[in-house]
Amino acid sequence: MQISINLLPHREKAIIRRALRMHMILAYGSLIVLVPVVIMGVLALLLVATRIEQRGLAVTRDLLHQQGSMQEMERADYTIAQTNRAARRAQKMMRSQQHPAEILSALSAHAPRDVQVTRLVINGDNVTVQGTAAQRQSVITFKQRLEASGCFTQLVLPLTSLVDRHDTDFTITAQKIPCS
Repeated sequence: MQISINLLPHREKAIIRRALRMHMILAYGSLIVLVPVVIMGVLALLLVATRIEQRGLAVTRDLLHQQGSMQEMERADYTIAQTNRAARRAQKMMRSQQHPAEILSALSAHAPRDVQVTRLVINGDNVTVQGTAAQRQSVITFKQRLEASGCFTQLVLPLTSLVDRHDTDFTITAQKIPCS
């Protein structure tokens, strides 16, 4: 047996029931609304995180591509530097070497009229000039002019080339240098 005592008037009971229903509606309604909002927020965060990761991958890919390009440029710079060094060495070597025509020109420009060059031997930087002169003094003058020309160094005229006073055969040896 159950005894229920109704201490609240009917009108107040109705107000309390309505308040409880409103409370339940608000509580469950906010849960119903809040759960999708939270789910949407989580999905939005996942989307943002995915885009950030994609951008990070794109940046990483770009950096790797740029790094690859930098490595290619460094290799190209190294190759260019090697080529430039080889070209400078070749230019230096070409400047240090005289063409035989330059040596012949220097010899003919400094030879007295009565000196005839009969043989010219060029071996590396060593030059040997053989010839004849009408007089011994012409051979000495020829040697002095060659020394003064700046095209030859270490000129040697053996004394045996100066034995004859007239119709002198001579041999002059020298080191060639670039004419200035």
